[in-house]
Amino acid sequence: MGIGATSAVFSILEAVLLRPLPYQHPDRLVAIWDGHVREASLAKVFSSYEDFEIWKAHSTSFEELAAVTWATGDRILRVRGRTRTALAIPASVDFFRLLGVSPLLGRTFQPEDRTRGCAVVLAHRFWEQNLGADANIVDQGVTLDERSCVVVGVMPPGFEFYPAAADMWSLITPGADTTRLNVGVFGRLKGGVTREAAQAELTALHRPTGGSGDEHRRMFVPTVYELQSEFTWLAGRNLRSTLLALFAAVGVVLLIACVNTANVLLTRATARRREFAIRAALGSGRWRVIRQLLTEGLVLSSAGAAFGVLLATAGVLWFRAINPIELPPGAIVGVDIRVLAFAALLAVLTAVVFALAPAWSAARVDIVSLIKGAGHEGSGHRRPTRLRAAMVTVQIACSFVLLVGAGLLIDSVGRLGAAPLGFDPARLMMTNVRLPRSGYTDIGRRVRFYDQLTYAVRAIPQTAGVAICTSLLRGRSTNFLAVEGRPSPSADSAVPDVGQDQTSERYFQVMRVPVLAGRPFDGRDREGLQPVAIVNDALVRRYFPNENPIGQRVRYGNDARAPWLTIVGVVGNQKTMNLYREMTWADAPMLYLPVSQNAPSEVVLVVRAAGEAANLGTAVQKVLTSLDPGIPLGELRSVAGDVSKTLAYPRFRALLAAAFAGLALVLALVGLYGVLAQVVAQRTREIGIRIALGARRESVLTLILSQGMWLVGTGLTFGLVAATWIRLLLATMLYDARNGDLRLLALVFFSFCASAFVAIYVPARRATRVNPVDALRNE
Repeated sequence: MGIGATSAVFSILEAVLLRPLPYQHPDRLVAIWDGHVREASLAKVFSSYEDFEIWKAHSTSFEELAAVTWATGDRILRVRGRTRTALAIPASVDFFRLLGVSPLLGRTFQPEDRTRGCAVVLAHRFWEQNLGADANIVDQGVTLDERSCVVVGVMPPGFEFYPAAADMWSLITPGADTTRLNVGVFGRLKGGVTREAAQAELTALHRPTGGSGDEHRRMFVPTVYELQSEFTWLAGRNLRSTLLALFAAVGVVLLIACVNTANVLLTRATARRREFAIRAALGSGRWRVIRQLLTEGLVLSSAGAAFGVLLATAGVLWFRAINPIELPPGAIVGVDIRVLAFAALLAVLTAVVFALAPAWSAARVDIVSLIKGAGHEGSGHRRPTRLRAAMVTVQIACSFVLLVGAGLLIDSVGRLGAAPLGFDPARLMMTNVRLPRSGYTDIGRRVRFYDQLTYAVRAIPQTAGVAICTSLLRGRSTNFLAVEGRPSPSADSAVPDVGQDQTSERYFQVMRVPVLAGRPFDGRDREGLQPVAIVNDALVRRYFPNENPIGQRVRYGNDARAPWLTIVGVVGNQKTMNLYREMTWADAPMLYLPVSQNAPSEVVLVVRAAGEAANLGTAVQKVLTSLDPGIPLGELRSVAGDVSKTLAYPRFRALLAAAFAGLALVLALVGLYGVLAQVVAQRTREIGIRIALGARRESVLTLILSQGMWLVGTGLTFGLVAATWIRLLLATMLYDARNGDLRLLALVFFSFCASAFVAIYVPARRATRVNPVDALRNE
């Protein structure tokens, strides 16, 4: 079990952290993010496409530089008469050349494609599932957001970049759109160039140019990161530390298993002391006896490793079946030659760990006394040897620390899931709606369509409310907020900390977000009328701590051409996912604008179901088709389900840690029981004499219990000292530091003591039943 669990966790750790990326020269691939000069929470943001072009033209540290962005969201795809949404990732012409991966069909982007129009390369999964793996798809046309494109290639199976859900990659072509495009920049360093040298060069190139991006350049500086570590970070903010922590935990379980085995072999070595004395008398040296027992231990550990590989294989298959966490691109978990080699190495190491102590003990025999058949072991064997006591103490301390760590993780997941979100997710459904460019070019047309859509969906009997917003749950980009009558914010004196959302009239009612002051949006807030806004309580506390915000005028961003917005209401805070920290809900200042005055082309349709929502998605699709058959509808999904998905990874980590901690506890208690049972067996004659001389059985019970509890107390003392550091080690995996940790520590402590008492009581009770006549019969 120890080798199997350790090998299973190693297979995940090896696939994610140790295996090179499946690209050309993976050790030289880097990611370049912009980091805010002062605000740590804006540590990794996209760069501007203009900066990418400057770096590509003037940098000498890179063999290749490419730009990719996944900030554009789903797009409308028409292929072979069908309309659907697809995740098309814009990429620069050098993207595939940077990775050094050849297509399965056709080709990848070429420089001449930049002047020919729209070109796309399909992901193998999308080509297979949606186009029937048509080998003639190359050079066929598709329509992407009303733009005619040509399929130039299909990538091979298994090829992934971030995000893994990408359906295709579209070529970024010169045009007005690139001036507003934010991209992730990825590169391959030249041989011998360090990341520090490349970053220094990019920082020198990151200077004002007199263009529109100068303010961004004053706020942010480029930082060069290793690509593999960034893929791990993108897959899960704590994925690296989680895997290392779980590997350490399962390593402790394996150590406890080895200690238990060592105790068993110590007992066997004690029983074989006469055999080893005879061997020594016949000429076996000490090293020969040690080699014999190490060989026996290696046979035992090899058998354990063989069964452990079977357990690891089953564990990996289970992991791949439930798919509990997102893995970085190219990380395929399996039991391969590397995992088998690791299991073989464990077999050798564990054999040394659990067989060395009994081998050393057996080699130090008193040949003369044992061959003479000296009647009984000396008094030094009446109590557990120091080695056995130390091993049991280590077991108890380690298992206690694992229990405390697992308790902290489980408690954090529970509190994160129970944290109030500021709205009611029960029976709340959401789906994305993206309008095509043709026919919806002006705000008025989009506003009328959204009005028709919400009115028609509201008429469905299964709905209790319908609204529109532009973002829900997901982290939002932030910008400056200017307040009329105050100095305008700038990159030198302020931090962009305000998010923005656009909502329909009944949004706060449908979401059940309280209106704290003023009013919600209504029919007065239409296109061409006074621009208005609603702010949340966090924004009021940040910008209007001692004044009434109603009637105040603000401007989002520092563009002097942007309109001033009159605040007409204040609402409660809605929590969103934190982009940079996993175990945290963001509670940022928010500015809400009415959809009726802005009307973006992509929105989130929010529907509150009146009852069961089994067929609600089909009904909404019929409504949308009746309004415009050319508009695809995304999947209608539960908001509560999306919240649950954010907890799936922390929940899996907590449950796995709890499983390892529980296994460690069982093994530690078994070890404690085994040592005390051995003590009782060794002291049978002594206990018989005590009872024969008049000792009460309660005294014998107390004697054994005190000896066992002394071991437990010593182990828990060391465990408590180590547990004080466990919160620091798990800090990024825990939600909301609380004083309740002391209560959790006390709960684990007393639960452990109760379990240990049961393990001690059984052999102690057996000691009270020793018959003095039987104990002394052989004297």
